[in-house]
Amino acid sequence: PSADSGAGEVVRVDTSTGEIISSDAPISSVAPVPDPGSDGISLVGRFGDLYLLFQSGSDMLVVDQHTAHERVLYEDNLRRLDDQKGVAQQLLLPVQVELSPEQFALFEESREMLTHTGFEVAEFGGCTVRIEAVPSVLTRKSPETALRSMLDDIGSLRKTGYDLKKAVAQSLACRSAVMAGDRLTDHEAIGLVSRLLRCENAYSCPHGRPTFVRISKEDLDRQFGRG
Repeated sequence: PSADSGAGEVVRVDTSTGEIISSDAPISSVAPVPDPGSDGISLVGRFGDLYLLFQSGSDMLVVDQHTAHERVLYEDNLRRLDDQKGVAQQLLLPVQVELSPEQFALFEESREMLTHTGFEVAEFGGCTVRIEAVPSVLTRKSPETALRSMLDDIGSLRKTGYDLKKAVAQSLACRSAVMAGDRLTDHEAIGLVSRLLRCENAYSCPHGRPTFVRISKEDLDRQFGRG
């Protein structure tokens, strides 16, 4: 399994340990991602307000809900940007924000792409802008924080070699994904993992961190001296 980290680096995840490795080994040398339509995948528990525990046949999948959600949202965002179908939430009152010169330059560069995510932002003189709508997935954050954080993310990602579309998609995914401590219902947890397993790159988030660790029954048997 491999993932593009955004800077041209290929990341592979060893699905027996969850470790990210750099290797030229063929993808077929590691276990395939489970079939999301299989009846053998079921939610069995949670750990640490972050990890979701699933059984897949004789294996256990330990899913990081944040990185898994990031991967799902990242691929969704790329499709939405291509289709220009971002969902906006109008603000009751527009918010004026003074940006730094660097943030304003990034705003001008990424303005059209931000509009496709659901932002509606107008220039208001100097480095000040007026926010009239934000992406619906960011409504839990203040409009000022949402815009500034995304511009800072885009600037950092651009410096590492990301193209603009991927930088915007990754920032929006990271800022809107569920966090550690966010309690998902069983239905939400199952839905998240089902969507993850249908992703083009299910093994890692856009940053290159694993989305899940696979632990086989044989691994556990060896740990308990049953091998």
